[in-house]
Amino acid sequence: VARGMGLDNRIGRYFLHAGIGYGGSCFPKDLDAFITICEKLGYDFGILKAVRETNKKQKIFILKKVKDALWVLKDKTIGVLGLAFKPNTDDLRNSPS
Repeated sequence: VARGMGLDNRIGRYFLHAGIGYGGSCFPKDLDAFITICEKLGYDFGILKAVRETNKKQKIFILKKVKDALWVLKDKTIGVLGLAFKPNTDDLRNSPS
């Protein structure tokens, strides 16, 4: 799906590489606010809740992959490239890395 979307020049392929999950200082907060507004209006926006839950699970999923590859994490040093939630920023707030 991502490859097909990337063929559309309006979207491009550069931002369609899945990572650990979304982060940043705005998007998680805005998503929570939107869910809360919907709940106050009596609407259960299940897909947004699923997005939030999936994002939380991504961190556990990647940790399991690392543990499976290294077996034991104790006393190991692991380098992570791309700590920020987007390129060319030093803002690490709510970054999934």
